[in-house]
Amino acid sequence: MYRIIISLFSSLRLYYLRCVYFFRDRAFIKMYNLPKLSKNEMSIVKQTWPCLSLKRFDLIYLRMYKKEYGFDPYFICDYQMQQILKKTNLPIRVFALENKGMLDIYFDKLPLPEVFVRCISNVFYNKLMKVISIDEAIDILKQQEEFIIKPSIETSQGKGVKKIMVNKDSDKYLLELLSSYKSESGNFIVQEVLYQNAEIEKLNPSSLNTCRVTTIYINGKFDYSSILKVGKKGAIKDNWNCSYLIGMDKDGTLHGNGYDNKLNKIQTTDNGIKFEGMKVPHFVEMVEFAKEYHIKYFPNCGVVGWDIFIDRKDKVRIIEINLTNVGVVGEQLCSGTFFKEFRNEICSLWDE
Repeated sequence: MYRIIISLFSSLRLYYLRCVYFFRDRAFIKMYNLPKLSKNEMSIVKQTWPCLSLKRFDLIYLRMYKKEYGFDPYFICDYQMQQILKKTNLPIRVFALENKGMLDIYFDKLPLPEVFVRCISNVFYNKLMKVISIDEAIDILKQQEEFIIKPSIETSQGKGVKKIMVNKDSDKYLLELLSSYKSESGNFIVQEVLYQNAEIEKLNPSSLNTCRVTTIYINGKFDYSSILKVGKKGAIKDNWNCSYLIGMDKDGTLHGNGYDNKLNKIQTTDNGIKFEGMKVPHFVEMVEFAKEYHIKYFPNCGVVGWDIFIDRKDKVRIIEINLTNVGVVGEQLCSGTFFKEFRNEICSLWDE
């Protein structure tokens, strides 16, 4: 009887989810007036990527790309991207590297943010990986005027990222803050606040406006794609929920249209600066940097997402390195697909 009830509950839950997804998908299609994919177009997609399967919502992404660029079977959707990453960035290779609280230890030559305190599996450490108490962590943070605190594993879309201002009477607040982050995941990092190049800062002074440079390196063949992420007015983060994504050419020249997370086309920042024709300063240096360190540090990873910016001293700096959660939907929407030239290399991974 118990098994029958469980089975019935599971069936009802599955039916409920299917209904939710059906109406969600239909509303999305109607809202954005997305064109249909013909049977012939779907056949071409399957022939182009015989090694990759599609989920229901991926079809909406393909329709979204079709609306912007016309039909092109070489666009990659999220679920397809995850399949590629499982082949090129094997989880056993990159699991330890995904802990952002350890990147500065593994790659001490990279220009990563300075770490003040880190918490790994509920244990506090200082920047030199010496075990410390929570009271010692508070003492370290009280020496700073400000800092950034954020989860260090299983993170995306800027969730949990906070900028904190410190004063002499912050003991109680800092204790509550560190305790809450510890209880939520047991893995987080506290690091310096970074300041950007003045020209990029003008686009939105409240956020760190960064470039996402996605590098692909398979069988000795290299290419890249990139977008600029500009925060909305007052935002401190540049993830898509509170920013605009702007595509760019290979030399860092911005396209005329950016997109918000509701797919509205935007031509200017919230303070009126036009995107079209603006060139990201030192962009070529960013790309050369990403290429050099992809090959040097991650030769066994096919795809790496680099969150990079130029600081006030015009030096290339890294915010994060993404190896397992390399989203490409927004990037392709803004800058087009760059997977066409790697079609044979990607499909050959399934022959190994």
